[in-house]
Amino acid sequence: MSSVVIVYDAVIPHFLGNRIFDRDYSAQFPGASVMPCLYDLVTQRGWQMITADVFLKNQPNFDLALCISERVTPRTEQLIDRGVIPVVLTSGESPNVDWRFYHKISSYSQKFKHAFLFRGTERYVKQPTQFHTFFWPNARRDVLPGPKWSEREFLVMVSANKGRHSVVPNRPLVRMRRLAKRLIWNYLQVVDPLFRHKDLYKERLEAICYFSDHPGFKLFGKGWDQPSGLSKRYFRAVQRLDAKPVDDKLLVMSNFKFALCFENCVFPGYVTEKIFDCFFAGCIPVYYGAPDITDFVPPETFINFCQFQDISDMNKYLFSLSDVDAFKYLESARNFLSGVEFNKFHQDTFAQQLLEIIKKESL
Repeated sequence: MSSVVIVYDAVIPHFLGNRIFDRDYSAQFPGASVMPCLYDLVTQRGWQMITADVFLKNQPNFDLALCISERVTPRTEQLIDRGVIPVVLTSGESPNVDWRFYHKISSYSQKFKHAFLFRGTERYVKQPTQFHTFFWPNARRDVLPGPKWSEREFLVMVSANKGRHSVVPNRPLVRMRRLAKRLIWNYLQVVDPLFRHKDLYKERLEAICYFSDHPGFKLFGKGWDQPSGLSKRYFRAVQRLDAKPVDDKLLVMSNFKFALCFENCVFPGYVTEKIFDCFFAGCIPVYYGAPDITDFVPPETFINFCQFQDISDMNKYLFSLSDVDAFKYLESARNFLSGVEFNKFHQDTFAQQLLEIIKKESL
């Protein structure tokens, strides 16, 4: 039997050392649990799957080594130099966060035979690389029971404080780095059409400010206790909300009727775990993100923030929504999760797609 090794090249340090293949460990990272699924499928065929750092350190013997890379890392070229074939490139990060990767996405993707990326990048992936639309892989499709609708609180946002619209700390070196990054970002928005999209972090902060005086609104997430990361106006609003981090996001959200669901940016096909988490928690998402969201998720399952004139208009709609109409949203979401259309958003589907590519390469 030939020796086949699948190498997973991960950007995130927490995934290295083969840790990503542990189901319990990977479950804490959105979308990451697809890798243990693929690991099981690969090992069932008698093949080996390891992370890039382990491969480079241990130098295993192989007849064929194939690389699945999450974006591109300093190890990518090392793997190629060692005879590893770059087969799949994928990314679940947004362009406004990892702009370095997206700015070079054409040249990066040319190294790989297949690219699983968000729809908005399709025209940047050139032949012979085969483009595949990336559908966010979810680990479940069931809905938490949660309290009775009448017993639930009104509105929640679960989001970490980690945006670019923050106050720069009074440290010269940090200020210089922040300024350099901001100048590069502004330059890219002018010269590269891929970056001409709306960053939604500030929109989250504006929503927090608006609802900070509303008793029915709660904010959860990491980093909101750091005043150096927010302007005085935003931090005062956060202080009024007394935001806390959470261990179980879905459990917290299941106690609310509605959830503000803002992506990192407005970008075609950029649909992440956020809206699905609302479905799993049994609350109704107020969605702001992908302009083509209804190509991915049925419009009757969520409230589209863009249909309102402003936050106040949206708030009035939420308060006026009858229980009958609310249950229609919830029932539509349940039907979507249990139907065939959701299959492409499940981790098993993505793992099987990757396995089929690997099998063809191994022939």
